[in-house]
Amino acid sequence: MLRIEECRETGMCYVYTVVRYHSSAIGHVLYSPSCVKFRYYCQRIESIGLACSHILVVLILLDFNELPSCLILDRWTKNVKEVIRGKYLESSTYWDFHLLTKYARLVEVSGQVVTMLIVTMTSTLFCYNYSLGSLVG
Repeated sequence: MLRIEECRETGMCYVYTVVRYHSSAIGHVLYSPSCVKFRYYCQRIESIGLACSHILVVLILLDFNELPSCLILDRWTKNVKEVIRGKYLESSTYWDFHLLTKYARLVEVSGQVVTMLIVTMTSTLFCYNYSLGSLVG
């Protein structure tokens, strides 16, 4: 459980001090109302694309009814494929996940076939050498 202990205005943004109940851990959420941007030092939104609980507490305090667009990355939207293909025009098929899945399965099965061939050929050569040795010797 988190609570907001303090809010300071610093010219262009607000700094919210967020504290975990029954703990001395303190964090600061930066909120810029002019461009509706949120930042927290854990950088969870930048790294994995999900808003951290500290930012969500500030959103609740500010009475947001829905998540601001800055907290919803393109990878979580319906048009993610178009966004990616727009950035990588030359390799649009690279991002077709069905093709990637089929290719990965083909590589896996090919490896299994090669392993079976090696085992079969090794045992066949062993049998051939054994029978040749018994005929000669």
